[in-house]
Amino acid sequence: MKISNKHYLPYLIGLGIFLIAFMFISITAGLIGGLIACLVSYLYLSKLEPAKSKDSNKTKTEEPVNEIENSMQSLVLLNIEIRKTIIPKNIQKALETTIDDLVNILPLVNDAAPGGELYWVVNRMATEYLPEKSIRPYLSLNQEQRSSEEVITTLLDGLKGIQSELKDIGELLISKNTNEFNTKAKFLKHRFNV
Repeated sequence: MKISNKHYLPYLIGLGIFLIAFMFISITAGLIGGLIACLVSYLYLSKLEPAKSKDSNKTKTEEPVNEIENSMQSLVLLNIEIRKTIIPKNIQKALETTIDDLVNILPLVNDAAPGGELYWVVNRMATEYLPEKSIRPYLSLNQEQRSSEEVITTLLDGLKGIQSELKDIGELLISKNTNEFNTKAKFLKHRFNV
């Protein structure tokens, strides 16, 4: 007795359709289940986020940004940048002296006028004026331009001006002449465009 393939064909087609339907239903059920899980997770986490952001806002307002640390870090990085670049010794010494003067005066200004205008201006001198308007423009010049007498004189005069102003601020702080703090701050803002 010979069994023909025709008898098995309906069974194979039925089994194939069953397997395809089973896979389709499984994939569909998996996708729907995954989407539901994502939606539930999203809704749950979005309810937690406002609470976290409220807590983080409280800590931000309770803990002010420590500007003196930012200023000191800026000066340290600037000093490293200077030491990595080949520049004349007299300019390197003047730059390092100016940085040292700022490092010395920042804590004194912070103690005498925390959050005041003078404190703000001195911090801006450390984070913006000295690095961005004095030193980096000089360092970006090519070797020939950096060696130019005119460029060197201009830079050294600017650094001497900063050193002189920092010395004046130190004297104001020693004499505790708080009435002059705002006047000096306004003058420095205008002079150094900070």
